[in-house]
Amino acid sequence: MDSAERLPSRSGAKKSLWTRLVQDMRKYIVVLPVVVWLILFCYKPMYGVVIAFFNFNARKGIDESPRVGIYHLPCILVVV
Repeated sequence: MDSAERLPSRSGAKKSLWTRLVQDMRKYIVVLPVVVWLILFCYKPMYGVVIAFFNFNARKGIDESPRVGIYHLPCILVVV
């Protein structure tokens, strides 16, 4: 059995990425609110969890504040 016989034949030429994106635009519009919700309510709050590992100073910001490791972890676990 030849390999060409086992594979289903494709009708027409291979479509470009842009053509496929335009054809599936309705699917992307339906999925867009879910993706926005996930970013806003699942990933963005994780930035606040990172602050627990810093001795945060508002004037210095998170980039220049010194790291303290797990020093503040017991405070977080008591609250939760």
